[in-house]
This record gives sequence, C-alpha cells and structure tokens, in this order.
Amino acid sequence: MAKYNWETIKRQYIQGIKKEDGNKTYPSYEDLSELHGPSKSTISSHSTSDPDGPWEEQRERYLKKVEQKVEEKKSEIEAENIVEDDLQCESLGRKLIKIIGKKLDLLEKKLDADEWVSGIEILNTSSAARNAQEIIKTSQGEAANIQQIQGKIEGRYSVTMSLICSDEHIEHEKRVLNDVGKAQGITD
Repeated sequence: MAKYNWETIKRQYIQGIKKEDGNKTYPSYEDLSELHGPSKSTISSHSTSDPDGPWEEQRERYLKKVEQKVEEKKSEIEAENIVEDDLQCESLGRKLIKIIGKKLDLLEKKLDADEWVSGIEILNTSSAARNAQEIIKTSQGEAANIQQIQGKIEGRYSVTMSLICSDEHIEHEKRVLNDVGKAQGITD
C-alpha cells in the first residue's frame, strides 16, 4: 500500500491551497486525489474517521474563524481611521480657536481705538468659538453632552418654531441686538 502524506492532504482540504497569485482555492476530494494519489473514496474515508471531526466541518469552522479574523481586522482598521479623524478634527478645532483669538484681538483693538464694530461681527466670532469648542469636545468623545443638548432643542423645536420664524419675532431680535450694541458703544 502506498504511503500518503495525510497531514498535508487534510491541511490542504481544510485550509486551502495558496496559488502563485496569492489567491486560495479549496480543493475537492477529487482534486486531492489527482494531486496526491489516493482515491476519492479513500480520502473520504480518512475525512469521516478523523478524530477532530469530518473535514467538511473542520473546513467550515476554519472558514468561520478566518471570516471572524477578517472582520476583526476591518474593525481595527476602521477604529484606527476614526481615531485619526478625531485627532485631525481636534487639531482643526484648536487651529480655529487660534484664528478666533486673533479675530477677537483685532476687534478689541478696534474698540480700544473707538472704531465701530458691528454686533453681527461679534456674534459671528463668538458663534465660531462655540463651534470650534464643539469640534474639539466631539473629537475627544464628549458627544453625549451635545446629544443631550440637541435632544432638548429638538423637544422644544416644534413648540417654538412658529414664534421664532415670525416676522414680528425677527424684527424684535434685530431691535434687541441693536440696543445691546448701542449700550455697549459698539453700534451707533
């Protein structure tokens, strides 16, 4: 009786055979018979009598493990990408804070020189600072606070939307901003 390398035959059936192009093929008993010599029925007999279970089941378990490892690796790569993105966002947020600081310095110089500064300019600058702070906090994983605030805002949205969007309300807000600017000596 011919001696066959059953370890290799089993491994190739379960784990596949890597081709020169890097791809794997999973041979049938017939393929292994042609490749190694034993008959298809002899290979089948070895498969069913294997103490670790039939080779088909072993191949299935092997493929599931490979798939799981691939998914874990994908998740790891995605997590690394998310962390990199968060770090970039935090860096951008910090750059924005520096730019906003420079803008505030310019506004302060104008005010010190008794030059006119619009309330909208101050409002936009403070809004930009708040947005930069949110970018930094979100990138540091503090999204829960933003979600809580957003939930409160969304809850009130339907009730206040009709009031906020009315022409009367908009005109009132303009008057308030103008009065605040005059009181602070920012507008005339």
